[in-house]
Amino acid sequence: MKIAFDVDGTLIHLTDDMPRRDVVDMLITLSTNGNEITVWSGGGKDYARVWVKRLFLDRYVTHIMEKPMHAAREGISTGIDVCFDDETVELATVNIKL
Repeated sequence: MKIAFDVDGTLIHLTDDMPRRDVVDMLITLSTNGNEITVWSGGGKDYARVWVKRLFLDRYVTHIMEKPMHAAREGISTGIDVCFDDETVELATVNIKL
């Protein structure tokens, strides 16, 4: 499966930039089980890349990109099966708000 994780509020807490350990652990488990992992952020690809490195997730993440908010507005498929986000989004077949 293709699974995406947002950064702010999902992989890290919004208030103090501390990792949400349960979500980070879930990402690692899903990757280890053979899923393709994308990390994205509305802050852009470089911002997402910084957090992948800070959280030591390089070996678990397949793709890093800017969060494709235009896709939902324009009805464009992202190709993502499951999206984890702290906001209500429609960026995947299944969107899970954490």
